[in-house]
Amino acid sequence: MMNELKELDLFLNNMTQKDRDYALANHVAYFFSKARLYLKIGPKKYRMLDFFEQPSDENSVEELEVLTLGCTQIMEGRGFSEERPFVNLDVFGFSLLMSMFHFERDSRTSKHGVEREGKTGVLDCITVIHQVDGKKATLFNFCAF
Repeated sequence: MMNELKELDLFLNNMTQKDRDYALANHVAYFFSKARLYLKIGPKKYRMLDFFEQPSDENSVEELEVLTLGCTQIMEGRGFSEERPFVNLDVFGFSLLMSMFHFERDSRTSKHGVEREGKTGVLDCITVIHQVDGKKATLFNFCAF
């Protein structure tokens, strides 16, 4: 547990104060701990520990790769700001990642023609709600054309 807290502190200290405040208000510690655990133990063991048995054992290899990509990006601080949104997940991958963490979409707004990392696409601002406790988080996902 102490190691995880040190990693979370380092993770937060690498953000600007504005991004850190936003991330904390949007449950970054929850996402961070879930992503860290998934990456550490893998999908099978994660499923055994998960109340809703996520990720599903019916997920394809490609879907599990998308979940790994999403969790890796959370560990990099992506998804919590317009400047550093999730990338290469597309709409389906983002939904799959949120589902693994027991969130479902509440609302979405989109900005078209946005450029990120040399690509043009859509920047989605998505509010998700936790299926158990009702917590809301607003995250960012970039989908290239």
